[in-house]
Amino acid sequence: MSSEIKRLRQEIELRCQAVKLCLNGYAEVAKHQTIEHKYNALGECWQELEHFVGPESANEIVTSIYTNIMAEEASK
Repeated sequence: MSSEIKRLRQEIELRCQAVKLCLNGYAEVAKHQTIEHKYNALGECWQELEHFVGPESANEIVTSIYTNIMAEEASK
């Protein structure tokens, strides 16, 4: 189970980075539909993570990863 949680955390990190690129990166002019697709994919990982750690822990994990990734540019 812990390897599955680790895999999901890595996938969530990648999906958050993809969202960030759509919002702030090379794809800043991404269509709303593209951005929505990225968020939906993140949501699917989130739901899968909930099955392993429960909703509260999943919320904490995803929120932490998302916040850290979105803040990376601000700290540079």
